[in-house]
Amino acid sequence: MTAQTLLTRAAAQRPPMAAEPPLPVAAPPVRCADTGLYMRIVPLKAYDNPNGRERWHNLAVRALVPNVFYEPEFAIPAMIPFGDDVQLLLIADERGPDVQLLGLLPFRISTRRWGVPLPVAVAWNHPFAALGVPLIDRDRARDTIATLLNAARVLPGMPRRMVLPLIPDHGPFAELLDELLQQDNLRELRLDRYARAILDPPLGARDHYLENKLSSRTRGKMRTELRRIERQGTVTFDTITARDEIDEALEDFLALEAAGWKGRGGTAVSCSPAEIEFLRQTVRNLAACGRVRIDRLRLDGRTLASSIIYLTGDQAWCAKICYDESQAASSPGSQLVMYITSELLADPSIARADSCTPPNRPFMSKFWGEQLPLSNRVIELAGGDPLHPLAAMLEQGRRRLSHALHEFKERRNASQDKRRRKNDDREKQSAPE
Repeated sequence: MTAQTLLTRAAAQRPPMAAEPPLPVAAPPVRCADTGLYMRIVPLKAYDNPNGRERWHNLAVRALVPNVFYEPEFAIPAMIPFGDDVQLLLIADERGPDVQLLGLLPFRISTRRWGVPLPVAVAWNHPFAALGVPLIDRDRARDTIATLLNAARVLPGMPRRMVLPLIPDHGPFAELLDELLQQDNLRELRLDRYARAILDPPLGARDHYLENKLSSRTRGKMRTELRRIERQGTVTFDTITARDEIDEALEDFLALEAAGWKGRGGTAVSCSPAEIEFLRQTVRNLAACGRVRIDRLRLDGRTLASSIIYLTGDQAWCAKICYDESQAASSPGSQLVMYITSELLADPSIARADSCTPPNRPFMSKFWGEQLPLSNRVIELAGGDPLHPLAAMLEQGRRRLSHALHEFKERRNASQDKRRRKNDDREKQSAPE
């Protein structure tokens, strides 16, 4: 069936633009008849205050699935570079302004995501976010997710379709979502499937985890590489968590990242003043409640590798890592990951760690043996969506184009980086001694 046929058939059933006017800002709560819960939309900015942050944080603590990227400590600073127009879909069991939240989803309504006037609600995603699961109260999870799926019925102006990025294929949220979609005969399409490394050892397997994961040859090679670094001076590993030290450690990380391939390619955080401010505020917010650590491998006080890890309950998120490329032969990044892995395994308060790596980045799989399968989902909301097949088709095309563009940029950047290195080598060879 062609796109034009779908458009013609759907138009005969319901004119999409007439039935989906712009969403009102800060609309009053509306009751969902199916669940008895209330929904409302507010700008994300409206929760950038002590009362809003507290209610938001309290929900995050009770979340069915932890998601640091949708917590206030992270999401509010992310408005700086990524979310000026983001709104919050809120779910509660009462109407009042200060009620306890049961669900929260940051999202946008895009009216021309696919180049045609077909509105879609898109859960917030940006280059620093590695998960798109809404914050859902674990004790009221089923009713809350059911209310979310009723958004198009309940909220004036809400599109009949939703894109949820980076949703795990398994786990409590995925299981309830799949069950409710099947129960109401709602369609979905899963795109961009991939699995990334996580550290989630079986019970009793922590003590010898790395020994079992890495071959004796690999462990021997890494010991040799570490000794190579040690011959140059004093080697130390350190972990920074204190509020009065975290700023310096973050600036150290930013400088190291900027000196590497990301800096040359223009994708380092330091290349964007807005991203620098976002990351500084996020790290300070999380440091204030003891929920961030920066780990470093250092040689005579000079940082050779650095990483930033966020903490939510018993989960760790390995958000960023960089290394000194002049020491690449000694694998400083791998040495740091070995240290981090040992530290996390030895910490009884950490049950699981997520590598947060994008597709086609297998580096962490060398050390972490478990995997988290994810996909982007195009969901038909309750009440039905005659244009869902068209939306799914358009999203597939959009993703193919996005992947092709990303691969082109990767090849171009690699080629440019190779030329720069050759030029640098020529300059060194021709320079007078």
